[in-house]
Amino acid sequence: DRLISSTWDHFHAAIREARQGKIETAKMHVDVANYAMKEAVHFLSEEEYQNFYSDIEVEVEELRKLNLQSE
Repeated sequence: DRLISSTWDHFHAAIREARQGKIETAKMHVDVANYAMKEAVHFLSEEEYQNFYSDIEVEVEELRKLNLQSE
């Protein structure tokens, strides 16, 4: 639960920062969220992970709209 919560917190922080024009800070939050998500896969069932991943895709699309991509 902690990794999932961290992923959400950092994705939402990335969106906030990107909207404020703080692109480097937003990218840092995306990187942390990405790491937390990759770690979460070790603790979730396949179904849980797929559901989580689908939900995260919504956030990724929001970041794309803000023209922010993790490299």
